[in-house]
Amino acid sequence: MNEQDLLELFEDRFVEPIFVCHIERPLADVLGSLTNTVVLSASTIEKQQQEHPELGIDEYLRLPTILSSGLAYQHQLTRIRFVYHSSKAGHHGYQAVIKRTEDRRELFVISFHRMRPRKIMALAGRPLIIRQLYS
Repeated sequence: MNEQDLLELFEDRFVEPIFVCHIERPLADVLGSLTNTVVLSASTIEKQQQEHPELGIDEYLRLPTILSSGLAYQHQLTRIRFVYHSSKAGHHGYQAVIKRTEDRRELFVISFHRMRPRKIMALAGRPLIIRQLYS
């Protein structure tokens, strides 16, 4: 994922979803996914701009880091929630949710927003943690 791809997605010039990153195979296996490639679609960006207009391209560029090194826990059978906070991220952290499609062939980012660090720490005590927080 790069800035130009995101800009085109934000401006609705991309029809196909863009590559975000690969998640670890064990995380994809938890979802029963045939792939570990995560993508982001124009429809998700459109929805996100309505719900979280404060998020800019610079923050979307953090998605690979959030998905590769954040706390991960199973949100539903087909979803994993990733939460991340770093002192470099400033006074807030982030939450991103990925979802496996019904045919098990794709993993999409379906939600992304800022999150207060104390909420992230509160999640650390919840069950079904798949990967611990690194930072």
